[in-house]
Amino acid sequence: MEENFEVVFHHGGKFINEGRLKYEGESTSFSFDPDMWSYFLVVNVVKGLGYDGFKELLYCVGGGSVLENRLEPLLDDIGAMHMITLVR
Repeated sequence: MEENFEVVFHHGGKFINEGRLKYEGESTSFSFDPDMWSYFLVVNVVKGLGYDGFKELLYCVGGGSVLENRLEPLLDDIGAMHMITLVR
């Protein structure tokens, strides 16, 4: 059994590009069991944050505050599993 991992959801804001791409807005953290992690879990969390009818989800494939060339669309369980791989 693996330990839970933390995911930070950035929401309620916008992307700003002032020489480098960054996101300004709220952030909410949740802890998840990797065995229960899935695309549909992410969708349910986003809906629980009050966003219904959203058009896209993105995740960052690297740490830090610079987002340039680090955002990937989250489209399905393949992307969700890629997120787990990044955590490990």
